[in-house]
Amino acid sequence: MLLMLSSLTFSQTTQPIEISSSRQAEGSPSFSDRSQYNSYDFCNSPLGLLKRDSMRVKLNLGMRTTSWHEKDNSDSLKQSATSWNIPDIMIGKPGSIYLRLYYSPVNIHDETKTSTDSVSTFSQKLSLPLNRFGITVAGQTNSGIFQMAVRGKGYYGEETLSDSKNTRLIMGLEDLSLTLGSHIHELVTIGLNGSATAKLDTLLYKTNTTYHDRYFTGLIPVLGWYIDFGKEGFPVASDFSFELGTHRFVYVSGIDEDKDPIRGDSLAWKWQTIGDIPGGDLVYHPALYLGYWRNHYQRYAYTESNDDLDVGDEVSGNDWKISSFSFGLGTSVD
Repeated sequence: MLLMLSSLTFSQTTQPIEISSSRQAEGSPSFSDRSQYNSYDFCNSPLGLLKRDSMRVKLNLGMRTTSWHEKDNSDSLKQSATSWNIPDIMIGKPGSIYLRLYYSPVNIHDETKTSTDSVSTFSQKLSLPLNRFGITVAGQTNSGIFQMAVRGKGYYGEETLSDSKNTRLIMGLEDLSLTLGSHIHELVTIGLNGSATAKLDTLLYKTNTTYHDRYFTGLIPVLGWYIDFGKEGFPVASDFSFELGTHRFVYVSGIDEDKDPIRGDSLAWKWQTIGDIPGGDLVYHPALYLGYWRNHYQRYAYTESNDDLDVGDEVSGNDWKISSFSFGLGTSVD
């Protein structure tokens, strides 16, 4: 396959860009690949797996380890991470039902952290066993007029530090979603989805229970819909998706619980289309991509109700907007 691409992106950003929502419509070279025109590869909908995957059973077992030490001294290990897939299994009937289940424990160790007392500076060993897990279930009727998928992915772990009685609890949902779809025409499939993501990181301060250090961030809720147009053998394929999200962030620290709540909203849409043009022994596939996302965030004063999810008045001078527009032209040749 010969592939030619051209893309252009216009963006306008203001600080802090690190708060930007992870759900952004970004261009990708895949828009000129006809096989990528399904709702899974385009907008990460589990229902697209019913159209894309043809395997009945898939099983993965494995591990990966990473370490960092001095070049000439392998005993000077400072950082290491080991992750496992035990297991990652997929069972399904193509075009009918799909089930994926995985469990992936990760062990992280770091001895680069140092502390100082009245006598000397000494190193401390940080340890974080993190349990990652996920399940995806998708299915449809024989005609495809009704489709449904449920997906949940998360993690949980407790971080410890040598010579300290205090620990940190880290837990989160990378995705908790419900998607409903319908194959309303031989060329058209539509879908609606609602989802949420969340992360909590909190200090379990056992030596001083009045001191707090925690933060929460999440997209609650995210609502979207998509259209998947085309079928095998039809000369045109096209995908469109639209998504709205609400972002929540709060950081609490100190004895008096100094809070910094931030609220935001995000909007994203993207569209890609591709065609087939025969030319002798070759088939040309010209493609077009358009995408836009916009995020807005506002910092608020915290309330006296001690509710992490509640906010007070807007804080002036703490209003951020982030936006981006993407445009792409491409072609592939078979």
